[in-house]
Amino acid sequence: MRDAELAHLLRRGGQPLGTIATVLGELRDAGSLDALAKTLEGWRRDLTSRGIAQLYAAGQLSSYLNSLDGSARTGPAPEHGPH
Repeated sequence: MRDAELAHLLRRGGQPLGTIATVLGELRDAGSLDALAKTLEGWRRDLTSRGIAQLYAAGQLSSYLNSLDGSARTGPAPEHGPH
């Protein structure tokens, strides 16, 4: 039951099945939740780092798109010279 619950939580966290199988195998081999806790802490740090990078990139993209939208509205003035 523990393995099924852990696998479910890891899948919800976006971990691939191969990684989950490795963790479950290591937990069985080590027999220790401490080893698993260290692995999960590393994953948590990685996920946090990736999340922050994605948020930063989304903000940069939003700013860029807003600047494009603003320049389209304020683009070059139409020429009203003699015809």
